[in-house]
Amino acid sequence: MKFTLTLMLSNIEAMLGCFRHKDDPIQLERLVSTIIGDKSRAAIWFNEGGRQFRNSVAHGHWDLKLEELTPLDHLLEILQAIIPVFIRSWIDLDNRVGQRPSHVLIRLISEAAETGRNGSTYTD
Repeated sequence: MKFTLTLMLSNIEAMLGCFRHKDDPIQLERLVSTIIGDKSRAAIWFNEGGRQFRNSVAHGHWDLKLEELTPLDHLLEILQAIIPVFIRSWIDLDNRVGQRPSHVLIRLISEAAETGRNGSTYTD
């Protein structure tokens, strides 16, 4: 189970970047909320405890025997929302020279967040 959770968290960070310093204007939690909607149970969970959960998994402190499987469900919902947007943002890019897929997505979702648009429809 730890491997699955680590892989899921690693994929989120590969597409949207890692958790950032509190002073950074572009927070991973905000990017996730922009893509899946801030009213989503997964977004609420990620905003409230995603960082702590990631650290507990990464440092071997998360214990399935003491915890529940809810994080797995939330991470799955987050990934199901992010992956199509990640792929579409790269496919839709006219000039990929010198670009990185994650940087393109972060830029598009950040712009959507600033204008109050839903990140899953960043092209609107």
